[in-house]
Formats: sequence, C-alpha cells, structure tokens
Amino acid sequence: MTCLKTLNRYIMKSAMFPFVLGLGGFIVFVSIELLYQLSEVIVSYKVPIWRLFELLYYNVPMFTVMGVPVGVLLALFWILSQMGSNSELMALQVHGVSFKKIVIPFLILGLIFSVFSYLLSDFVVPDFNHRASVTLTRYVFKQPESTIKANQFLDVGDNRYFYVKRFDTEKATFEDVLLYDLSQSDMRIYYARQAIKSEDTGRWKLVEGRVFTMDRQGLMKLDTVFQETEIDLTKDLDEFIRDTSKRAQDLTSKELWVKIEAYKKMGIRTNSLEVEFHTRFANALGPIIVAFLGVPLSLTFNIKSKSWSVIFTFILIVLYQGSGAWMSALGKDGETLTPFLASWLPDIGFAIIGFILFILLDTKLMYRLKEMFSRLFTFSVTSRVFILLLFLFFWQVTGFCNNQTTSKTGTDTTAVATPTAPPKAPKEPAPSLPTTNPLIPASDELLIKISADEMDYNGREKTITLTGNVIIEYDQMTLQAPRVTAYLENEEWVDYFLAESEGATKVTLKQEKEYYQAQLVKAYVKRNAFFLYHLRGTFKQKNQKGQEKPLILVSDKSRSKTFVNKHVTEVQTGYLTTCDLDKPHYRFEAGYIVVKESKEIIAYDLLLYVLNIPILPYPVYFADMTKEKQPVEISFTLSGEGGLQTHLEYTYLDRANEKGVIKFDTVEKGPKKGATIVTENKFALPFDIIGYLNMTHKSTNDFKDQTRILDFNVSKTFENKLIMKAYYKSTRVLENEATSKRDGSVGLEFSGPFFLKGLSFSLKANRTENRSLTASKNTYEFPTFTIGSYSQVLFKDFYPVTITLDPFSLTGKAVTPAATSIVEALDVLDYTTHQSIKIGYSALKVDDVTLVKPMKTDLVLDMDFNKRDFTNYFIIKNTVPFQNVGFQFGQKDKAFVGFDSAYTVRLGYIRHRNNQTAWRYSENVLSEASVNLWWLNHQMTHNYVFLIADGENYSALGEDVAERNALSMTTILQVPFLFSKFTLKNGFDFMKKSDRMSDPTLISNTTIKVQQLSFDMTTTSPYSLELKQFVSTVYTFNLTHPYGNSSLDFTYVYEQPDEKNKKKGEEWKGPVDKITNSNSLRFNNLGLVSSFTEDLNFTWTTSGTATETGGFELNKLIQKNTLKLKGFGTLKSLQNTFDFEYFPQKPAKDRWSYINDDLSLEFDKFTTTMTLKWKPRKSMYLGLVGTFPGFSFKFDTNYNIETFAFQSMGLTLNKDLHCWENTTEIKFDYIDSKFKLASFATTFRIKSFTEKFFRADPVKKTFDLSIF
Repeated sequence: MTCLKTLNRYIMKSAMFPFVLGLGGFIVFVSIELLYQLSEVIVSYKVPIWRLFELLYYNVPMFTVMGVPVGVLLALFWILSQMGSNSELMALQVHGVSFKKIVIPFLILGLIFSVFSYLLSDFVVPDFNHRASVTLTRYVFKQPESTIKANQFLDVGDNRYFYVKRFDTEKATFEDVLLYDLSQSDMRIYYARQAIKSEDTGRWKLVEGRVFTMDRQGLMKLDTVFQETEIDLTKDLDEFIRDTSKRAQDLTSKELWVKIEAYKKMGIRTNSLEVEFHTRFANALGPIIVAFLGVPLSLTFNIKSKSWSVIFTFILIVLYQGSGAWMSALGKDGETLTPFLASWLPDIGFAIIGFILFILLDTKLMYRLKEMFSRLFTFSVTSRVFILLLFLFFWQVTGFCNNQTTSKTGTDTTAVATPTAPPKAPKEPAPSLPTTNPLIPASDELLIKISADEMDYNGREKTITLTGNVIIEYDQMTLQAPRVTAYLENEEWVDYFLAESEGATKVTLKQEKEYYQAQLVKAYVKRNAFFLYHLRGTFKQKNQKGQEKPLILVSDKSRSKTFVNKHVTEVQTGYLTTCDLDKPHYRFEAGYIVVKESKEIIAYDLLLYVLNIPILPYPVYFADMTKEKQPVEISFTLSGEGGLQTHLEYTYLDRANEKGVIKFDTVEKGPKKGATIVTENKFALPFDIIGYLNMTHKSTNDFKDQTRILDFNVSKTFENKLIMKAYYKSTRVLENEATSKRDGSVGLEFSGPFFLKGLSFSLKANRTENRSLTASKNTYEFPTFTIGSYSQVLFKDFYPVTITLDPFSLTGKAVTPAATSIVEALDVLDYTTHQSIKIGYSALKVDDVTLVKPMKTDLVLDMDFNKRDFTNYFIIKNTVPFQNVGFQFGQKDKAFVGFDSAYTVRLGYIRHRNNQTAWRYSENVLSEASVNLWWLNHQMTHNYVFLIADGENYSALGEDVAERNALSMTTILQVPFLFSKFTLKNGFDFMKKSDRMSDPTLISNTTIKVQQLSFDMTTTSPYSLELKQFVSTVYTFNLTHPYGNSSLDFTYVYEQPDEKNKKKGEEWKGPVDKITNSNSLRFNNLGLVSSFTEDLNFTWTTSGTATETGGFELNKLIQKNTLKLKGFGTLKSLQNTFDFEYFPQKPAKDRWSYINDDLSLEFDKFTTTMTLKWKPRKSMYLGLVGTFPGFSFKFDTNYNIETFAFQSMGLTLNKDLHCWENTTEIKFDYIDSKFKLASFATTFRIKSFTEKFFRADPVKKTFDLSIF
C-alpha cells in the first residue's frame, strides 16, 4: 500500500505540467479558430480590439470545459511514455505492481477534473455564454439585442408560458394568443383573439376567447367561453415578449429541467433541451472516461515517445468530441436516437473499449498485442508531424461552433419550440352559447331529468309533488321513489328533493358504485348533499381472490356530501355486515362510519356481534374496497406449544411505484419464542428513480438467536427502456447473542436495449462478503455482462444471409480471502466468455435451378483468461447440402420406379482448452431407391460417409464422426385375397470384414373386418443367420367391436441346440413362457342400466422347463367393473365401481393385493358416497360422505386386521349458516389400546370473505382469529 501511495503522489505531481500544456494549447487553438470564423465580420463592422478580447474572455470557461479532457489525456500519455522510456513501468512490475493498479491513480485524477468540469459547466459557463451572446449581438453584429418574437413559447414567470402568433406593430396588440398556466394542480389554457393593454389599469386584457381546464391526465374538465377578461402578470408582458429569453446553453441544469417538464406538460417538443441537459453531465464525465480508455491504450500500444503522445491525444479527442457532436445532432432530430442515448452513447462506447483493454492488461494476449503494435510506432519525426497535421486539417471544433452564431443577417439565437398538439385557434370569434333554448343549461345551471306518473305544482308553497314511479337523475345520481316533493328556492332553482317510501316500496339512491335503500331521503341539489333515514346501503368490496362481494351498511341516519372533490358518506351509529337478513347472524356495530368515494371505509369503536351476542371490541377498522390486500390485517393464534402468537401487517402506502408495509409477528413461548419485524418500502425519488428498502429483524430461542437482514436498491428506467440498478444486501446471524455469520453483497446493474433494434443487454458488477466462524471470503464478479440473442438478414436483395447471435456472456470472477482489497482482487480475476453464432446461407441457384440447398455454419467461442494464463475453446462446423438428384417413373400405387440421392459435405474444426486441436472433413451420400410392381414393393437405402479427421475428440463436432458404408433393404408383399401384408427387413454393412449381412426380420400383418367386428393379427420373426433358423416370433391378436375388445400377446421361442444354450448360459423354459390377455366389455342404455363396463386382464406363465414341458398357470388377474343405473323414484342415479388384483400362485395370505368398492347414490335432495378399501390380512379403510342442502359430512376410519384394532377415526361436518360457514373436525387416534380424542376443531368463516375466520381446538389448546 505504501508503494501505491508513493505512485499516486508521483503521478499527481508529474501530471500538472502536461495538463496545463494541453489545456492551454487547446484554448489558444480554439480561440484562434473562433477569431478566424469571425474575421470577415470583424473587418466589415470595424470591431475594436478590446471587444474581441471581451468576447474571448466570456468564451474561456466553455473552452476550458472542452479542453479538460485534452489536458487529462495528454498528461497520462506524457507520464506513461516517460515512465516507459525510463523503464519505470518495468520496475513497478518487478515489485509486484500490476498494470491494472497503475490505472487507479489516473482514474482518481480524472475524477477530480470531472467534478471540476461539472461545477464549471453548470455554475459558470451558462452565465458567461449569455454574456458572450450579448457581446456578439451588441458589439460585433451591432444589431438591437431585442426584437419582437412571434410563433414561439416564452416563459413569463410564475410557471406560465405565453404564445403569440402575430404582433400588430401599428395597434400594439397581440393576435391569436395562448397562455399556459401551470401554477396550479390543474392546467389552464387561455386562448384569445387579441391581447390589449388597458390604458386605465395598465393590465392586459384578453378579448374573445375560451378557457380550457385540464387534469393531470390531459382530460378536459371545464370549457369556458368569455368575451373579455384581465390577466395579472408579475411583469409587463411586452418585457417578456422581447427577446430576453436565454438559450439552452445559457441555462443551468436545474433551469433546463424545469423548462423541460413545463414544455412536456404543454406537449412541446423538447429534444434539443433534453440533449443539452444530458450532454451537460456526459461531458462532465469526459476526463474520467478518457483516463479509463487512455491508460490501458498507452500500456497496450507501448507508447514511449512524447510526440506520439500528442498525436494520440488529438486522435482520441477528435473521435470523442466529434462523435459527441454528431450524436447530439441525431438526438435533436429525435427520429434515429433518443436524447438520452445520443448524449451518453460516446461515453458508453469509449468506456466499453476502455474496459475491454483494462481486462486484457497483464494477460498473455496483451503482451502479444504489445509486441505487434510496438513495431508500428517507429516512424520518423517527419511522419509524426505529418500525421498530426493531417488530423488538425480534418478536425472541426464542433463543440463551440454549435453554441455560436455567425450569421450576418440576424442574431436570433433563441430556441424556437413548436407545440406538438396545441389547441387550434378559431379563425372567427367564438360564438356565445345559445340562451333561448331552455333545454340547454347555462354554465352556472344543472340539468335535472325527472319522470313520474303525476305532477302537482303548488305556487304558494313553491313545491312540486311527484307521485307514481318517480325517477330523478342529475350529476351521476339516480333517485327512485313512489313519492317525491321538490322544494323550490325560486322560480328557476330546486333547493332539495324529499323522497318518501310507501308500504314495502323503499326509496332507492344510486350513485356510481353505491346503492342505498331508505325510508326517507332528503337530497340538496346545490350543495350536492343527501340525508338518508332508516337506510340500507350496499357497496362492492374485493376479497383476497379479487372477487367483488357485497358489503352492507345499515343505519338510522346518514349524510352523503362532496368534500374537496371527494364523495363522502357519514353514518352515526350503524353496522356493517355481509348478511342480507333483516336481523343478521353477525354484524360489526360502530359508533361512526365513513365511506369515501366507494373505495375506502373507516369505522370507529367497533364491536363484533354474533347472534346478537357481543364478542370482540376493536377501536378502529380501515378497509380499501378496491384492493385484495387490506391496509391493516391482524390475526391471533393460541396454541399449547407456542402460546399466544400474533400477526400484524400494516400497509400504509400502496400505489403504482410506492409501497409501504410493516409486519410484526410474535411467539409467546417455546423454541420459537421471539418476534419478527419486517419493514418493506418501495418509494419514488426525483428524476423517476424507484427505491426499495427491506429491513427484517427476526428473534427466536427466547430472543437469544437473531437474524438481521437489510436489502436496499434503487433503479431508474430511462425513456429508451434502459434500466440502471444499484443494490446492497446484508444478512447477519447471531447465536446466543454472538455473531456467528455475516453475508453481504453490493453491486451495480445495467440492463435494457442495446445499440441494435431488438437487442438487449445486462451488465452487473457485484461484491459478496461471506463471514463465519470457520471461514471468511470475498467474491467479486466484475463484470457479469450478457447480450441477448440477435438475428439479422444481410444482403436481402442479392444473396440473403441470416446471422443469429446466441446470447453473449462475459464474466469476471475472483474468490479471495477477506483481507484482500479490491485493488488486489483485480489481479486475480478469472474471466470467461461464451459466444455461439449460427449463419444460414440461402440456396445457390442458376437460372432457377437449385445447385446447393440452404447451408449453415455453427461457431462456438469460449475464452478463459486471467493474469497468468489464457485458454480458449473454439469450434466451427460447416454444413453444405447439395441439391438432391433423382428420378421417378410410373404411378406409385401401380408400377413405379424412383431414385433419390442427397449429397452433404461437412467441415469442422475444434480447439480444446488444453490447446489440443482436431478437425474433420466428411462427405455423406444418402441414396434411396424404390421399385413398386402393384402388390410388391422393394426399397433400398444406402448411407455412405467418407471421413478424413485428425486429432483427438473430434467426435464433439457432432454428425458424421465415423466412416459408414451400409445398405438397408425393405421388401413388402401385399396379398389382398388373404387380407395380409408381409414385410422383410435386412441390411448389409460394407465396412465389416465378416458377418456383413445383418439378421433379417419377417413381419406379417392380417386384418379382417366383418361389419363392426375387426380382427387383427401381427407377427414379428427375427431370423438368425448364424443358427440358420428363426429365433422367435412375437404374436399379437386383437379383436375389436363397439361393445368391447380383446387382445392376446405372447412370444414363441424356437428350440435351439444345447451347445448354443450352454454358450449363452441361459435356461430354456419352453417355446412360450408368458401369455397376456386383456378384455373389455361395454354396454350403454340397457333398461335401467345407464352404462356398464367390465375390464379383465389375465397373465399366464408356464410351469415347465426345457426337459419337462408343463401347462400354463394363471399368474395374475386384474378386474374392474363400473355399473351405473338410471334413476327411479327419489333416486336420480346409482354408480358402483368394484375392482381387485389377485395373484393365485402366491401364498394364500398374499394372493389378494387389494379389493376396492365405491358406491355413489344421488337423490333429489342429497347425495351419498361409500368407499371400501380392503387389503386382506392387512388393513381396511371405510369412508362415508353425505351432501345435503346446506350441510355435508365425511366419516372415515382405518382398521388394522393384523392387530384387530382401529387405527384412526375421523368425522368432518360442514354447515352453511347463511352468511357464515362452519367446519367441525373430530379425530380419534388409537393409542395404548385405547381410543383417544386427538382433535376437536371448529372453524367459522365469512362466506364472501373466506380469509376472515376464527378457529378453536380445545383439545390441542389452539385458537386462531383473523377477522380484521
């Protein structure tokens, strides 16, 4: 570490002179370039010399920002070339300092100048740029610095923007004016035909226009027409209309961001502003980017000359700043690149190149490149000067030229932004709304629709009485009642409606998702308030399954009113329930209930009643009726082992990109005694950054064992779908209050679209710590870089070639002891890469004749390299299939001759990681010939592979890795009059020296059909050329009919000479040793029988040997039948299934494997099922299930036949309690020769919200409560 500190001081001290030299030279050069561009103007306008110096003075900060990367790059090239010439680099390597460590001091130097560059460009340069623009306009071009501006948006203060289409200089009026007011939550757009300054008040008047009020989503809320209105501006309007607005280059980044956000709200194109904003930060990182690229470049190219340092400096600066200017132009256009990508692409590209060179440092591959490039830098001084002059000739100082204006005809440099979709200005004055038609309400009136059977108007009492099917609709509200009285405020306005019920007909009120029934409703029109008496309201609330279920609100009196644009219903003393009975089985009675917008419900002082019995109090209940997850969830569990266990989950924030959850769990006693606290937060930060924080603290073993987890990450998704994520996670485990294990990981991840369309990438850098009592280590992954698959078709019009790149991966990984620093870990990183490529070539044709079918090339390249070694795995496979050659004569179903031949060439090469290589060249000819003479068909297939190969393990190349010369033949004879087909198969291998002919196989198939009955027989007989006889014949018989089918299978083995049997060491058991027979019988609709199926499967085996032939014995029997009867009387259906498995050859106690019987009876009002499973001499299971309207039960028991005792017995009862459902489970276990009650659990659930329940088991001493 001391050596590195000394190296840092040495580099910092040595860098000052070349940095100042490069920066100063750059400033002088661009200053002369600026004067050269303005030389003609200077002479024409006779500009004094001191004004030129003033102009240069104001441009120096901008030139300095542009020149800092030049100074940094020259400094590092200068220092490294000097250290290389003095053999100091070699000395550092001898003392164990790798090239990768040498990069770090220069990165620190670049970081310092990056911070300096940003501060200068954001706090000094904007003001100086503006002053330079004023000086250029006022003293160089000698034109007025302010002119009337039209057709552009101008910032007039207080977050308001003014647009003028035309200015009338004679009348001093503005025509077709737009004013965007963004100072409030809703955006207001003022349009006026004219804007005139009042001589009396001095304020500006807008004449003949409209006001549009828009919400945040861009939807229109209000459209108002006016003849004349006054606006109040902080300054006089004509001061802003003059050209005093700054250019984008004259604004700080904060001012730029505010302007961008405001323009986006107005729908104005902001590409130029966004490019300037992002470029401000991208250019600030220029010093560290060029340092990261320049140091590995200098070390790789072995630059030892200061003249070459100057040349390389100018080459890289031209490429860096030139590409930046070009990309910025594309970004401002907005069609090719997004502003973000256009600004950052040069930095990303140079950083990637620098990273690749950084990885290659200290590797064998770098030294090979170093030796090769060292020969390229032996040019003479004259050659070096020529190269430098060549680049100076082609270099255009685009950075500052984009910010200056040299036009002789004018000085209008303000960026003109055009709204993408502004409101269209009317060509004629907007007409006032008609007032003669009474059906169209004025802007201050409300339209009310009324229908009724009868209407009575009382002028003295100012009332209107409506009777008979009264329906009143206004403002998204519908009121229905038998009788409604309207009380008038005056002759035109209704003050309120009084709706009354009659008999069983209630008053109903519908508003959005709310539905009320009441005895009396009082609806105030202007105040938009409703008073309901003896009401019953219904809302919709989601359960955990996302299903909307009705929630009922009952009260004697309630009030509904709009507060701050939110509809709120208030209830004094009422209750909530899902039970629709007048006297519900359960209810949550509350002193005060509030319902907001039919979305949220809050109840205070709750008391749960079950069957009118008070059960449980609860202070405050809050529910979100639109979400499955409730803001507050509480449950309790009481058990003998753990004691009282509680769970509290509080969701205090749940929005699109924001979430806040707190979880608290406790266990009272036992080994898990302790508590768990979890806080989970997802939050939104400025600049659309999303953060996530999870903190977990878990305590067990009476709080002695603890686990602490911290998980934090921030991510941002940019407009081009690029995702940047930084994360940190730490886990700490304490046992007996002492740390036993600690793990942590920190990293940075980038992912999103790559440069090409449809291509994505992922880049990760990660550091993981593992600490324990036995071992401690660090794992570095830098980088983990992957690029997704990509496919592209090249030369579409000429010769299409499809290139498919499978996902590419590059991984750097190092596992080091805990004490190893990051710098030291860089030296031991092991890098691995993987890339596979598939290339598909189109067919080669000449005059529409195909010569070569589509070809392909497969490549795989894997590399493993580090500081000490470099290995790679490479494989390439080429496949060239030529067009098939063949001919056909005749008809295939009669006389036919056909031939087809395919020729394929394959060439492959492989290089293994141990540097062993292998290659293979093969030619494959696959020929098929077919001859058909009506009932006789003969086919031959010849497969020939010619192979030349060298090296070991060339078999990894896949196909055709061995020579082959084989012929396969198939002869088929159709015998129609015998309903049969005979097939003979054999082959011939030319590669063998002996036994070239393979054993033939004879196959026969006979199929006879008589109406619905079908008989099929198939035999397969292999013939041994060595034994000169058939070895065996496999027989398969099938008999099929709609009412059933039967099959018989067996293999007949021909007797073989004894010496052959002895040689094989086998015992011949006879010609047939096993026969299987499967039978199935099916009937439908036979009287009372709806359906019947019977399945019988037999397996016979022989009991004889080769010397003593015995008979066949039944070895296995499987039977299964299902009988289903039609209904009669109250019985709707009956179904019984009986099956068993029997082994007659086994001992008596093991012959019966199982016997099962299932009986199901369905009656009009209930169903019942009985299940019996019997394993003879072992066990028996009996199950009985009954389902009745609103009730069901299940009884099951297990009986041990060997011990003559019941093992278990259980009873489950389910009862529908209207809005509740009850499940009671009783279970007995046979312990110590006695039946003992093992469990007696009863559970009550709310049917609409099954997640809300309480459960009790007094036997196990457990109690669960999950109601709130």
